[in-house]
Amino acid sequence: MEKITASVLVSWLFTVTTLTAQNNLTSPWEEVIEQFSSDEDENISWENEIEELDERAANPVNLNGITKEELEQFPFLNDIQIENLLAYLYIHGEMQTVYELQLVEEMDKQ
Repeated sequence: MEKITASVLVSWLFTVTTLTAQNNLTSPWEEVIEQFSSDEDENISWENEIEELDERAANPVNLNGITKEELEQFPFLNDIQIENLLAYLYIHGEMQTVYELQLVEEMDKQ
């Protein structure tokens, strides 16, 4: 009897977890944009920006061959970060992993 109860409980747990995961269809960018938007800007719709960021996440860019103009298209990079990234690539050559971004000055961890 205990084995049946345990099996039912485990099955129920996996079912609830799966259903919860399927209902969470929000973009990971929505949380980031909410953090950056102020209370005054509540009327602004961020749908276009979220769609663009989702598209960029689906089609990653090779940073080793990117230009300044292409980097300027990313709304979360400022001019200093762009210059530092390009300088890092010029001095050290191509990046081997995404973790090298942590070595670029002024680059946020996100």
